[in-house]
Amino acid sequence: MKYFKFYHYITIVLMALFFLLIILYRGFMFFATLLNIGNYWGSMYSYYNLTKGEYLTYTLLTILTSIVAIIVLFRFFIERHHKKPNTSIFIIVFLMGLLVWLGELYLNAIFVGKG
Repeated sequence: MKYFKFYHYITIVLMALFFLLIILYRGFMFFATLLNIGNYWGSMYSYYNLTKGEYLTYTLLTILTSIVAIIVLFRFFIERHHKKPNTSIFIIVFLMGLLVWLGELYLNAIFVGKG
């Protein structure tokens, strides 16, 4: 059985923390919108001129992608694969970045200024 090197552990922990922060940030936005909390986070859908359902779908996709990334990270950590975590995480980060970039591009394209 091969063992991970120190940078494998650091990479896995840092990536897991990164995805956990995304889950917390987008999760707070999701629940604030879902529960109709009248603050900045709960009314972001109106800023982008979206319905609640469209905005909730966008934030939920980001949250689910982050959860899948954490599961993949820890699965490879438990199975002790050396090359798979690096390539898988870079693919997941690329896909998540693409999802967020396309989503933000769409949201900014339909933005209508109020005033």
